[in-house]
Amino acid sequence: MMHLMTREWEIARHYVLNVEQKNGLVNLNWEDFMTMARDHRPVAAVDISDSLTLGQLFIKAYDEAASLLSQPASNMIINLVHADNQPLMMDDMNDLQKAIEAYLGKDQAFCWGIVNASEMVDPLAAEVSKLLSVGASQSPQDAGPAAANAPDTAAAVPNERRLMLYLFE
Repeated sequence: MMHLMTREWEIARHYVLNVEQKNGLVNLNWEDFMTMARDHRPVAAVDISDSLTLGQLFIKAYDEAASLLSQPASNMIINLVHADNQPLMMDDMNDLQKAIEAYLGKDQAFCWGIVNASEMVDPLAAEVSKLLSVGASQSPQDAGPAAANAPDTAAAVPNERRLMLYLFE
């Protein structure tokens, strides 16, 4: 799944909801975003999840946003999300670093964060997912066992990795 954002308010909103408010192994906060945005306008954000390597995720995300850039991104923020059963290893980080260097050179300014996927679970989204799986014509109480056994897809921790890329020019 890939989601491209181009409006500044949409980029900032996504950052606040999906990065700034989450606790992680390496935390990013609003100051990180504002430090980048003070001198460089946010031009694109890409939220991508797949079972690819981190380097491949970066390349796919950057390629998606590249058409919007008048020049290579001057700064970027990268937030990485992993499942419990797929912790990030040094080889993963080296793969990401090589992809960044191949695309943007060794002097690219960026900051990054790492979050476990269990931090990304949204209780409201999980409840809405259950209601939708029951069907619009039935209430969860009327649906009986179907509602109780409905899959909790929004709360499930994914087996894929997720990369959130915020580009500034």
